[in-house]
Amino acid sequence: MRTIFLIFTLVFMLAPAGCQTTSPVPTSETVPESTSTSWADEWGIEFVSLRLTASDQMLDFRYRILDPDKATKITRRPIQAYAVHDQTGAVHNIPVTKLGPLRSSALNPKINRVYVILFSNANAEGMVKRGDTMTVVIGDFRAEHLKVE
Repeated sequence: MRTIFLIFTLVFMLAPAGCQTTSPVPTSETVPESTSTSWADEWGIEFVSLRLTASDQMLDFRYRILDPDKATKITRRPIQAYAVHDQTGAVHNIPVTKLGPLRSSALNPKINRVYVILFSNANAEGMVKRGDTMTVVIGDFRAEHLKVE
């Protein structure tokens, strides 16, 4: 298991931080409609997805940059980020490897690029399952009640 995690980590860290994805456009099932508008207005981003990955051991949160100036408030690595499982209140942190935290970061985010934050899904309170909802917090930014795909 450790070997698989290390391979996954290396692949993630070597991949370009701003890779485009073919993820579907968010729907009202995954993010409330009024939320996505306020994200663009206040934070300069739009929701792409929140999915289980790595054999359900990680939560993969993705967002697209719409306004790089506004987005710098959440893309800088020193800004703390975590996810809260709405059903249990369990906090899921970003794993930190020898290469650093498993998250995309940028001092100068690029418009239309997709950025990624991976949260651990190994938690004493139990694991998050597809269909559960999460709240993602990045500094002052809060994305509430996101449905896990």
